[in-house]
Parts: sequence; C-alpha cells; structure tokens
Amino acid sequence: MPGYKNGLIGIVVAGALFSGAADAGTVTPSLNGSVVVSEGSTTNVNWTFNDTYTNNGDGTFTYQGVNGNQSVWAFEWDITVNPDPLISAMFAITNNTASTKHFDLLFTLPVGSPFGPPAVKSGSLAASFQDLNNSGSATLSNIDWNGRIDGSNAMSLFSGDFTCGGAGCIGNIFPASDGPLSSSGVNTSIGIHLAFDLTAGDKASFTTSFQVEPVVVPIPAAVWLFGSGLLGLAALARRRKS
Repeated sequence: MPGYKNGLIGIVVAGALFSGAADAGTVTPSLNGSVVVSEGSTTNVNWTFNDTYTNNGDGTFTYQGVNGNQSVWAFEWDITVNPDPLISAMFAITNNTASTKHFDLLFTLPVGSPFGPPAVKSGSLAASFQDLNNSGSATLSNIDWNGRIDGSNAMSLFSGDFTCGGAGCIGNIFPASDGPLSSSGVNTSIGIHLAFDLTAGDKASFTTSFQVEPVVVPIPAAVWLFGSGLLGLAALARRRKS
C-alpha cells in the first residue's frame, strides 16, 4: 500500500457476520466490528459495536447504521449478507479533520457450511466522492479493493487516484467488476477489503459486493440410464416373484 499522507485511520469491520448453517432458517446473524483511529503510531479512538439486523425473509439480512467519532470521521453503512455466501454493502466515510486520512475497511462473513470446487467468485465496486467543505477540490486516492476467501486475497479490481475540481465538486468512479471466475471453494469465510486516502473535510461513498457460489455439477446421462436400468430390473424381479 502506498504511504499515507497525514496519518492513518484503520477500520476493521470483522467478526462473525454470520454463524450457523447455510440453511437460512437456521442461521443466526451477528455483525461485530471495531474501528481503530490512529495518527501514526498513536491510537486516538477505539470504537466497537454490535449492531441489530433486519431479516428480509428471503435468506438475507440487512444491517444499517450511522456512527463514528464525529470530530474525526463519520461512518454510514447499509450491508446485506447471505450465507450463500454474499456480502453486498453501501457505505460512506466522511473525513471531518483538517488533513488527508487513510482508511482501511474489512468486512468478513464466516460461512456455516464450507464447500469445495467447483465454485465461482464475482465482485464489484463503484464509488463517488465530494468536496464537502467547499475547499475547491476533493481527492480519493490509493484505492485498493480485494475480495477475500478464507482470509486471503482472491480477487483485485483496481487501484488508482481520482480528483474533482471546483467548490462542492462531485467525482464519480466508473463501476469495476470481475467474474464469474473459477474458485477453489470456501472453508471458513469470504470478505471485502477496501483501503483509500480521502482529503480533509470530504466524503467518499462506495457500493461493493463479493460472492462465492458452489457450482452444481449435473449428473451425466449415463448415470441416469444406469439407475433407470437398475430400477427396471428390480421391477421385473418383483413381477416374477409374484
């Protein structure tokens, strides 16, 4: 990751987004997270939360909220999770300080039922940023997005720097996506990792997702024919006995 400009803000939204089996009827969702705000090696703010969720009735659960140290930063989130597994998130970060900060976010979703290959993975990211303090420009830089499987990076979309000019300007980053791509499956968890720098007094908003799905392999026709033959022989044997 490129060097920071004026400090470090690390955000880890981790823990168990889900625990339990992959059957939506038995899943017990639990979003736990922590936020560490630091300047260099000095930690200024530690923030932890246990948030409530909404059961959407279709196997997904949604978490929504607004929090943060308002003198340093504000964090707004709207996260939907599914034990398939899928993480779909919309969130915004506002840098309320007088200097550029570095933000590091990690969303982790444990899976209730591991699955192996064949599987496919897909991910997406779109973003916008705003000169919220009317300073004349806003910069969202050093962007680094990764989709994670079992704690390791499994997909990278892009990294880059973006600037808009003019008081109150809004910059948009064209959506990036990848997949479906071959995956080895999931043993423990999937995740989304996003890091970026944001200029003083400005706001960045993101829409992102990452999903890994097992592939259902069709049974070859020869197997069906073999099974049908066995059933036919069994029926013939019963008729002969009768």
